[in-house]
Amino acid sequence: MVEIFNQRIDGGALEQDPDYHFTVTYKASFDPQELGDTFHEFVRLCEEDDVSGDDFITAQGPAGNVFSPGVLPQQNDNRPGHQGMKVVDRRLGFVLSREVADTETGHEEIYADIWLRSSGNLQSTGWPGSDSGKATTNVGDFNP
Repeated sequence: MVEIFNQRIDGGALEQDPDYHFTVTYKASFDPQELGDTFHEFVRLCEEDDVSGDDFITAQGPAGNVFSPGVLPQQNDNRPGHQGMKVVDRRLGFVLSREVADTETGHEEIYADIWLRSSGNLQSTGWPGSDSGKATTNVGDFNP
């Protein structure tokens, strides 16, 4: 079963640009028999909010990509217990208007939920990650 690790979010506001720019990176480790499968990649940006609950943020950009790990560059997974698995590096960019990203006064604490679902599970009604790889990035503190 696919496993997501080393997930991270970086980015934020640029002085001359009215938008926020975020980059989500992660590594996905696949069993050899999964390399020929097609995977649907979902990424959801969220804003951490201790008072009213986390806000889901709608992102412009490549949430919902489809890819086959077997046609992408791969490395061996050298982590203990993962012999024979192959690792694919993923990098996704998002652009958000300040109006969308600025959900509260002060700094924004943005993170990303990532999950991969194989082509055999695309019709699943299970919670994201319940039948596929799922991970959450660090929470980045971004100044609007």
